[in-house]
Amino acid sequence: MINAPHERVPAGSPDAAVRAVRNAKLIIRLVYVAMGAILGGVWMISSGQSLVMHVVRSLVVVGVALMLLRRRLNKRQGRAGAMPVPMFSFGSIIGAKLVLLLLAAGAESALEHAKVAHPDLIVAAGLFVIVAVAGPFAHRLFVRQAAQA
Repeated sequence: MINAPHERVPAGSPDAAVRAVRNAKLIIRLVYVAMGAILGGVWMISSGQSLVMHVVRSLVVVGVALMLLRRRLNKRQGRAGAMPVPMFSFGSIIGAKLVLLLLAAGAESALEHAKVAHPDLIVAAGLFVIVAVAGPFAHRLFVRQAAQA
């Protein structure tokens, strides 16, 4: 039986493992929601600039965010008894973001050509939704488990 959130659970118990997995899944979802909001926000900030500038600025933001997240996870890994921290496959992440951003640029170009009002807003909202919803499902493609000692 799973204990209530406020109860202490012994570290080696099956309930502690179940809780750790649930917490990890929640954190993964929250990270993708935050990344979707950041990516959509950067797209909106770049409104009115060239599509190349949109893509470059968004890739830089994703790269910086990944480096900061990696530093945070490395600190966590250093703590005694911490669960193994997965390693990012930066090539997969950047490749996926590049494809996503190129699709976004194409969508914005098509929306502008169709004379749709506020194409930047539509594309930014689309980026947020795609990253926030699809990110947790694609997460396993972007990480590899750290080597066990």
